[in-house]
Amino acid sequence: MYPTLRVIILFTLCPAIPGFSFGAYLWLGIFSEHARRFYLLEVIQAFFAATFLATLGAMAFYGIPAFILSVIYVCLKPRKRLKDIALISIAGGLTALMWRHFVPIPSHPAVGFACGFISSFLMSFLALPAQEQASSA
Repeated sequence: MYPTLRVIILFTLCPAIPGFSFGAYLWLGIFSEHARRFYLLEVIQAFFAATFLATLGAMAFYGIPAFILSVIYVCLKPRKRLKDIALISIAGGLTALMWRHFVPIPSHPAVGFACGFISSFLMSFLALPAQEQASSA
């Protein structure tokens, strides 16, 4: 039986991966210069706030196309094969690239494609079921 709910939930959460990474990048940029002025607890709180807000923003901007793609994936029933993972990764990258035209984000187009490609690639290893074994009966 195909894990429909798992595939939909995990691929819908794909934008959270680059969102979390961007939040950590922002946090490093802010606190690398001013680290001596803050207490450790403030630095930790700022890390969680930056990553949470960036993840929430990524889900707000890219959650709709990620959900639509996850429903398409469930209809196609991909497995953990190189062909399926490559197709999902390219579809995620192209969708993130094209969605930038509807939601203008000030970054290079290659960044959007790379974020969609990498997050879809990583999530396909978690969400997709293993290949079916051919029965020898």
